[in-house]
Amino acid sequence: TWSNIWIGDPDYITYTNSNTNGYLLSGGVVTGITIDNDNTQFRLKNPADQIVFGPAGEGVAPPSGTSSTEILELENHPTPLISALDVTTDTTQGYDDGASGSTFGSPNEWTAGLTPATQSFIPYIADLYQLWAESNSLDGNDALRSADPDDDSRNNFDEYAYGGDPKVKDAAYPAGPLVTGPTITWSYVRRNDDPTIYFSYQTSENLVNWFSANPASEVSAEFPGDPAYSTTTLTFTRSVPAPAKWFLRTRADSEPDTRSPYQKWTDGYTLSGDDALPSADPDEDGRSNKNEYAFGGDPTTKDAAYPTGPITAGTEIGWSYVRRSNDPDLTFGHQASEDLSDWSPAIATSSSLTPFPGNPDFSTVTLTFDRPDPAPMKWFLRATAQ
Repeated sequence: TWSNIWIGDPDYITYTNSNTNGYLLSGGVVTGITIDNDNTQFRLKNPADQIVFGPAGEGVAPPSGTSSTEILELENHPTPLISALDVTTDTTQGYDDGASGSTFGSPNEWTAGLTPATQSFIPYIADLYQLWAESNSLDGNDALRSADPDDDSRNNFDEYAYGGDPKVKDAAYPAGPLVTGPTITWSYVRRNDDPTIYFSYQTSENLVNWFSANPASEVSAEFPGDPAYSTTTLTFTRSVPAPAKWFLRTRADSEPDTRSPYQKWTDGYTLSGDDALPSADPDEDGRSNKNEYAFGGDPTTKDAAYPTGPITAGTEIGWSYVRRSNDPDLTFGHQASEDLSDWSPAIATSSSLTPFPGNPDFSTVTLTFDRPDPAPMKWFLRATAQ
């Protein structure tokens, strides 16, 4: 076992003087320890001057491994779940004997994929997941949230969040049946004692494209026999028209989902790179991703927008159409033209929103415009989204 303790911490280290401790502690600042890139090693001694730990450092371990100027850099945040045998690879974080430099005495720095990372030396406090991993005798890479040591296609974090044994190929806690009617009701079991788990929901019609879904209601009840879990019952708005198939799933994450609504939409259609740009038109139907997102559409299929209501003409012009209403970053505008070539801003004198049946992310907007005077032979309206 080991501890991540700052040697200037008076709660753990008794400081007497520089001769006894081998360093100077003054005003909360430690000085007098020479750290360089040649044979820096540490030993811990008890009051009887007996070595109780060490030597540790350069030129010590592994026996076949490092010279006096080589390092084994820990490219991870130090916790008790890290094994001394963890090695940095493309998919895992551990010790890297090929690191080109060291931040001697300071947090290590490395690149995880394309993301720069810096070691966190916040005093270690075991969270509920780590206690669960330890209780299941997981260590090293097998204790990672993304690991699947039992090869049952459920990673450790899913087994922790929904119930399961990470060392046995087992099924998740049972999910209750779907109850269909004017709404869809679904029950399932999930952990309820860890506020750092962020649960979210997705729907699909083909098990390929998954989109975020917000339940209209959510109620939890005690799960018999295990107070760490509860049965959660969700109610969702039924799609209109009802698709031939409709699937629901839940996700558990250790951090909140910070993706924008647009990013969630492009991810749902598995768009990436240039195809995911708002200006792109990957299905070549003449409508950009931004327009398909704002006014409804599938960016992977040549399709039409959500239907628009008829234009009503009288002393005023009335127009209804469907647009996205769950993204506050979208700004809608309107334009008018007499020839479909020259467009000028059109200001509605009134507007109202009503829920669009079957898709809570969209609304039907009804607008009223002043009738042009004198009335042109032709007059066109269009909506824009920024």
